[in-house]
Amino acid sequence: MTAPQVPTRPTWPHDPVPPAPHLTENGRCSDCGVSAMPAAGGEMKVCPACYGLLWHRDIEAHERKLAAAIVERAERARLAAANREEARLQRLAIEEAKHAK
Repeated sequence: MTAPQVPTRPTWPHDPVPPAPHLTENGRCSDCGVSAMPAAGGEMKVCPACYGLLWHRDIEAHERKLAAAIVERAERARLAAANREEARLQRLAIEEAKHAK
């Protein structure tokens, strides 16, 4: 009887997938900068140079997520600093208790 085969990961590295092209604020393709053309009766925009189907990127939602992440990081840093200070004070109290004996 043979041992069961364990699946292995491939050893070659994979390049990250580039972000999809989107419609910039001035109506151009984010990848090549060419003005978008309307398609499907004006419901979609297509780049005539790279043939990318351009989507509307919600910049405000991205900025809100970024701001929330910054606030969360700051709160975590504040809590970590408070925990470090509390641990330092506990160590000092233990050291003082040892020396008081």
